[in-house]
Amino acid sequence: MNSRNISDDTQKKVEGLINELKQPDSIRTLNSNKYYVVYRCDRAFTACVIKPEGDNVLVESHVSYVECENEDMAYYYSAVLNYLAFKVIELKRGFNRHQFARPLFAIYIAGLSWNDLDEGTRRDVAELSRALHGNASQKKYSNQRVALNEISKLNEFHELKSILDSKVDKERLEEALKLVS
Repeated sequence: MNSRNISDDTQKKVEGLINELKQPDSIRTLNSNKYYVVYRCDRAFTACVIKPEGDNVLVESHVSYVECENEDMAYYYSAVLNYLAFKVIELKRGFNRHQFARPLFAIYIAGLSWNDLDEGTRRDVAELSRALHGNASQKKYSNQRVALNEISKLNEFHELKSILDSKVDKERLEEALKLVS
């Protein structure tokens, strides 16, 4: 319907994204040889990385997930999702009630997809994300907003935020945040 208003390149990217986000016809377990970014599909879409242990892991209906090609990619996307969620809070916005694929599309719009950034930046973001996962995994939080505010005080998050703030175009970020808040 909007094809006449967007470039061929954007159309191809949207079609690629649609193919990546298609849901399977039947329930299937997660592949224990893969890494996944799992995030809430309601309100604050905070994310974490999992590598299933065993072959009987299913994802519950209140979370969304992305299967990643490798561990670094998983930690990278987890960091970017948490960065975007934090930006919503930092800018004193509210979260949309239902997110599902919106945060993934927001990553694309913000220009923060895996292929949008250079290898060094991706590696640095993934390493900082690993460190943050190590710090956060041992704590319990009353809600996701509290968790993001607490994690935002850590040095690793300050570095991560600084890197991503320097890479993202402010206008594109604003457009991306409109999707999720």
